[in-house]
Amino acid sequence: MKMLKQVFRLLQMMPRVMAVAAPGIGPRMARGRWPRTQGTLSAPGLNGPVEIIRDTWGVPHIFAKDEHDLFFAQGYVQAQDRFWQMELGRRIANGTLASMMGPQAVPVDRVMRTLGLRRAAENGWARVQGDARAFAEAYAAGVNARIQCEPLPLECSIFGVTPEPWTPVDSLARTCWRSRWAATTGWSCSAPGCWRRWARSSPR
Repeated sequence: MKMLKQVFRLLQMMPRVMAVAAPGIGPRMARGRWPRTQGTLSAPGLNGPVEIIRDTWGVPHIFAKDEHDLFFAQGYVQAQDRFWQMELGRRIANGTLASMMGPQAVPVDRVMRTLGLRRAAENGWARVQGDARAFAEAYAAGVNARIQCEPLPLECSIFGVTPEPWTPVDSLARTCWRSRWAATTGWSCSAPGCWRRWARSSPR
């Protein structure tokens, strides 16, 4: 619980850090980083055309001809909407938050490395096979396509973050961290079942 409070304290600092001093500059800078939701773009790694329609509330609806492209597009749009959250979760799960947040995050990293969520994710990923493995790889490819094709979120510039390519292990480690602290899912981070549950819960 103490470690969780430290995480929340760090997260609470972020809005103050991201508030640019001159009024209006922050929103203008952020607007230039908004995801592209109209028009046509070419993303490497797709097998065929994919249509993404966002409804009135901005929720993406994906239409693809095969499952690879479906999960690829899911990774792309999730990274459009939530890449900063994903990057932050990856660093927390991997125990590398201090490289971005500074020395105050060292206690969080120490606990995470002691828990070994990254090691558990690596061991679990080595045993993932079949469709679950293919879906996870397609999803990660979609995240990386978004990193390559569109500007990074404003927060990445503020904190000086240059993200590493996204991997299936990153997805699994982040899922392990979230499920660990939810304490109600009962998911195992050391077995392929975690990815199978993830695949079943993803929209088709």
